[in-house]
Amino acid sequence: MKLSSSSRNLKLGKALFAGIIVIAALGRSVFPANSQETLKSDQACELSLQAAKAIKANSAKDFGRIQPASKALTMLDLNFHGADGQPMDMTAFNGKTVLLNLWASWCAPCRKEMPDLHALQQKLGSDKFQVVAVNVDRRGDPNDFLKEVGAAGLPVYSDNSMGILRQLRSKTRARGLPSTVLIGEDGCEIGAMVGPAEWASDEAVALINEAVAAQK
Repeated sequence: MKLSSSSRNLKLGKALFAGIIVIAALGRSVFPANSQETLKSDQACELSLQAAKAIKANSAKDFGRIQPASKALTMLDLNFHGADGQPMDMTAFNGKTVLLNLWASWCAPCRKEMPDLHALQQKLGSDKFQVVAVNVDRRGDPNDFLKEVGAAGLPVYSDNSMGILRQLRSKTRARGLPSTVLIGEDGCEIGAMVGPAEWASDEAVALINEAVAAQK
């Protein structure tokens, strides 16, 4: 039986309408995801982004080399080993501002700044702030090195696979040692830099205090 012209047009219209609905559904499930995920990321990293803005004007001495974060970037998946040798990641420090530093005993600039990192931890370490220095040596006892350079009070975190350095390279511009990332209470980047710094200086203390205060 042949369909009339009006019946064919009606069926064609229904088919086109159904196609539009399917495309719209696919669009909701696929295409806007990026913008929605960006919005969620920005919200999840709101505290760190506030702190990044607060330190942006700080250009004193070495700390002018810190690049404040310009977008939401979580560090919660960075993983390594604790002092007990057990695997852990940055979620263990949720609620704290963290100065994450990657170092090795064969790295001359690292040797220079480890005592300063120890002094910074001694001065500002609290339930609000912590220095997390992760050793990436493939052999040897990092405790011996820390004793030698006068930084034995720093907790020993380690990753002899250097996996954390590769993770950091994929996220930031960090390409060498020492690499340091200031991480906010929400586990996101506040700022990052490569190379040693005078972490025991008044400027460093002011920078950390400014970042912590900005997250209230």
